[in-house]
Amino acid sequence: MKKELITFFLLLALLAAQTLQGQQWYLFDGYVLSEEEQNPVVNHLVFLQSSDSIMNKMTMTDENGYYFDSLFIMNAEEVSVTVSTFDCEQEKQSFTYWELETLNSHDFEICHDDTPECLAFYFYEVDPQNQLLLHFEDLSEGDIDKWTWDFGDGTTSTEENPSHLYSTSGTYEVCLTVENTEEECESEFCSEVVVGLSDCEADFEWEVTDENPLRVEFTDLSSGDLVFWQWDFGDSTYAFEQSPVHQYAAPGAYMVVLLVSDSSGFCFDQRMKMVEVYWDSVSCEAAFSYVLDTLNNTPNVYLFEDASEGTGLNRLWEFGDGQVSTEQNPQHIYQESGTYEVCLTVSSSPIDGNCFDKTCETIETPGYYNFGGQVFIDGFTINIDSNDMENVATAYLYRRFENQWRYMDQREFWKYGYYWFANKPEGEYLIRVDLMEGSLDYGDYLPAYYEKAITWDYAQSFHLFNDEEFSVNIDLKKLIPLQTGIGVLSGYILPGEGCDDGQTLQHQLVQLFDANNQPTGFTYTDEAGEFSFDGLAFGSYGIKAELTGKSSALFNAYLDAATPILTEIELTASCNSFVGMDEYPSSGNLTLRAVYPVPADDFIKLEIYSRENTPSTLTVYNLNGQVVFGKQLHLNAGNREVVVPVKQLKPGLYLMKLWTDDGKSIVSRKILIQR
Repeated sequence: MKKELITFFLLLALLAAQTLQGQQWYLFDGYVLSEEEQNPVVNHLVFLQSSDSIMNKMTMTDENGYYFDSLFIMNAEEVSVTVSTFDCEQEKQSFTYWELETLNSHDFEICHDDTPECLAFYFYEVDPQNQLLLHFEDLSEGDIDKWTWDFGDGTTSTEENPSHLYSTSGTYEVCLTVENTEEECESEFCSEVVVGLSDCEADFEWEVTDENPLRVEFTDLSSGDLVFWQWDFGDSTYAFEQSPVHQYAAPGAYMVVLLVSDSSGFCFDQRMKMVEVYWDSVSCEAAFSYVLDTLNNTPNVYLFEDASEGTGLNRLWEFGDGQVSTEQNPQHIYQESGTYEVCLTVSSSPIDGNCFDKTCETIETPGYYNFGGQVFIDGFTINIDSNDMENVATAYLYRRFENQWRYMDQREFWKYGYYWFANKPEGEYLIRVDLMEGSLDYGDYLPAYYEKAITWDYAQSFHLFNDEEFSVNIDLKKLIPLQTGIGVLSGYILPGEGCDDGQTLQHQLVQLFDANNQPTGFTYTDEAGEFSFDGLAFGSYGIKAELTGKSSALFNAYLDAATPILTEIELTASCNSFVGMDEYPSSGNLTLRAVYPVPADDFIKLEIYSRENTPSTLTVYNLNGQVVFGKQLHLNAGNREVVVPVKQLKPGLYLMKLWTDDGKSIVSRKILIQR
């Protein structure tokens, strides 16, 4: 059977009925399985026949051996339906339903030949310009080399896919005989076809009455010589009038279905429309906002917040992927990335005054990508092979959320000093790596950020917009040897401005600097947020809490014989530290391959790669968001070197941003100027 057509359901015959009152649709389904192996029998014919001969149909099984079809039955209490199929011996297997349910199921187990020599079957269509002209298409199985058509009006054809013009309307039995002359295989298939009978089309309009907003007037607009109308109002009630009036019990949205049939009984059609009814005595307005939970390690998690106005509201969320919710503020996970229309419908009960409103918004989910990199000590990876566990490290991932860095994920690693993260949403990230306690080089190297910064505000961020970012490498900073003594510096971290009560103070990094502001040690806070540096020589020190995305001032301390121990040192963390610029989307049109020298003095050189010719803008901002340098660029496809003069800028940290004029591709880097 031709694969592109095996899912068509074929209507074999629709014979005249004296009356159609009381008819409705009945569903039939089941599986056809081979009796020995219990394997699905695919593309296999299944026949439906009603005892009153009003309607006979044929369908086919799908790839799971499943069949499904429906019959429109008159006087179901007096009608039986027989479902049948043929086995490998061409013996008919049947099952009869003497009492019909809305859904009727029966499975067949038959002997089955997976490779029949030949099997006749066809499909036909009526020409839209001439109801007496039928186009036949052969759907037979096997290596066929001969076709014989008998059109039921005394004429024949030997074409494979003929067209035939009948002289008069009527019902004709058309038979197709196929043969394989070499293998002596022959099969015949006959079916009744309907020619030139009347056409019909269902349609209607509706209007809410002025005096009662829940009372709807339906007007039939169908065409054809109609004698039957069945209305399904979507609230489990029905009518058989041509243009009924219906009273709904409650406001809401209802799917109304009109089914019509003509006087011949050969034409059926239906039309569905959504009907919305509501009271206007009180007002309500549907509204909502949503945000992608980018800090969640599960892709495509969206948080929806209801912003509707009204009293006693019921809510129905439709997420555009077939899933719904009645929660006020639901969370929803999309299984696949794509574009979805999300709708919120609100309504109230009569107690609170009936109202109804609906609003929709389109969501386009982001891309999710993988990335990784290696960690180096003095130019060598922290481990040399997959079995080397002398150094075990933890990579901490932070994502830019609006204008702040937020913790997102972490993972331990050691093989070849390589780390990676999977399924992260496109955006801007920071990455920090800490050697774990017990590692060979734990006490000699300070945790560091990409590429080799020891504090987050001087670290280089990176944009994730494809699956090509696997060189986000980090160089750990070697500590200055620490002289020993009897001195002690201890204290604790306090949550400061902008920090909530749930701010975690445990296992936070605290850095120790010598008199020359060089890193000489580090430790982590305990569960109470306390830290301690013991065995220090007398001298000047600096202590700083390194909480990624949060600022903490450097505490200066001096130890001598008079004050060998200094306790109760308070390091206050501010949670209102901003990145400096609003978050922008990024894409793969531009790549900033190199920025040097860093730190800079008189100038900075940029190596830029562009995938296409595009006008662009280069801008440098200070940390207050003020523009201190701007330059228009026209980048041709390929590599280009750009020199940025910075001699006129004061020493400090700046943010440099390069974007295309259409705003679709943006890359940024931090630059440090020292003199």
